[in-house]
Amino acid sequence: MITSEYFLAQLSGVVDTSNLGQLIQINAVTADSRQVVPGSVFVAQKGHKDAGSKFIADAVARGASLLIISADIPLAGLQLPTVRVGNTRLALAEISRMFSPAGLPDLIGVTGTNGKTSCSWIIAHALAEIHGVSAYSGTLGTALVRRGEQVTLADSGNTTPCITVTRKFLGSVFQSGGRVAACEVSSHGIDQYRAYGLPWKVGILTNITRDHLDYHGTFANYRDTKLLYFQRELQQTGAGIVLPAGDAVAQPLSVQLVKSDSLRDNLWFFGHRRDFSKQLKGHCLMINSVRNDNDGMQLNLEVEGKTISLISKLRGDYNALNIAASLAGLLASAIDLPEALHAVSTSPPVPGRLEHLLGPGFSVYIDYAHTPDALLRAQQSVREITSGRLITVFGCGGNRDRGKRPLMGDVVSRNSDIFFVTSDNPRDEKPDDIIEDIIAGITTNQAKKYVIADRGRAIAEAISVAQAGDAVLIAGKGHEDYQEIAGEKYHFADREVALSCIQALTGNVG
Repeated sequence: MITSEYFLAQLSGVVDTSNLGQLIQINAVTADSRQVVPGSVFVAQKGHKDAGSKFIADAVARGASLLIISADIPLAGLQLPTVRVGNTRLALAEISRMFSPAGLPDLIGVTGTNGKTSCSWIIAHALAEIHGVSAYSGTLGTALVRRGEQVTLADSGNTTPCITVTRKFLGSVFQSGGRVAACEVSSHGIDQYRAYGLPWKVGILTNITRDHLDYHGTFANYRDTKLLYFQRELQQTGAGIVLPAGDAVAQPLSVQLVKSDSLRDNLWFFGHRRDFSKQLKGHCLMINSVRNDNDGMQLNLEVEGKTISLISKLRGDYNALNIAASLAGLLASAIDLPEALHAVSTSPPVPGRLEHLLGPGFSVYIDYAHTPDALLRAQQSVREITSGRLITVFGCGGNRDRGKRPLMGDVVSRNSDIFFVTSDNPRDEKPDDIIEDIIAGITTNQAKKYVIADRGRAIAEAISVAQAGDAVLIAGKGHEDYQEIAGEKYHFADREVALSCIQALTGNVG
């Protein structure tokens, strides 16, 4: 039992209440009516397109003892104790603290358009190398990461899960001995308060380029949401902050942060030497040079005036930036340079990020790149270590930012010798309509363009035309083991299809 006075004091933006007595008996909080048990607080979250009222009846039937609803929903007809608030997502985050496990690990958060997964994966493994146990949460799922052990990932639904799910997961990490973990922080997660009020120790911004305009509406809104993570979650706590040097989009945040002496003490910038200027006020981690091959890369770095070398199993210039950001994040968390350097070098390759398969005389790379910028970086990275032609297979997801489709078509056509336009996850759209949007942006290299809507067949055709020295880049889905079509998810993995095609060529089937 708690007093209603105490409960309401935990919430921001309370509009009014109904049937709320002096004492409240609650034992859990959820925004999923299927998870309601007797005594639960049910938060009817206002969605992108609805007021969140459609699941109230189900929650009541399952025994909810208190409702939190949007100010848009009238109280009339609701017999249960009810609180109306201005922002239900914020309310869920605030109430979740009341039911949070007592111990949570400190967090290193990574946000940005591209590189979140790779940086979080590198950091989680580095932390496990240093401390013995850590954790990862992000696009790949959630996992406890132990030094020297294989990682078993559990599906978490979203890059940044619901705040109640995250708190429960982090509580289990703490009980298992983990005291620091790495988490991806998506723009949706920031906007919907899924990262709100967690124990952030360091925040990293990888980059900001176009994505998710179907949700945010404009690039300015998308950018401001990314920057809000630092302003809302980190700036007031004195946490370490890591930013990309020379990134014009992130510059307003950089200018704002360097004005504070306390923040400047733990403000890091990373990037290639050419990205740095004398105006940057903070700690600097510069990439002097990168040497890539199919086994990984060697980086020559300068950290606070010290020149050091780092060897990694990862490959590609964009992964050099991910490694630099990850290393800066560890340094911002008060890990000393020699220990951080060794730990980062032990990170295994990231699933579905320039994942390398060897064909008969040629290479195949599986990558998650699904934005114009990510595609360009992946193509440039593969081109650098390829003596022959670059063959690209790609598509665009349905029910997502339609405006980036022609941009992706343009990037791929300009940087491929041969390319195949195919399906990604069409979701509720017709694959041919998505492909038409992509083709609208293709103005060069038309003679080397092939359109095959069936993704499996497109991969097979691309591998069949590969010759000695060539590289086939299969982009867009990376680690995913499904294809979403018309509301259904069917098993499909680029890696499995590519391996099957390679085995058919070499005769090693089975």
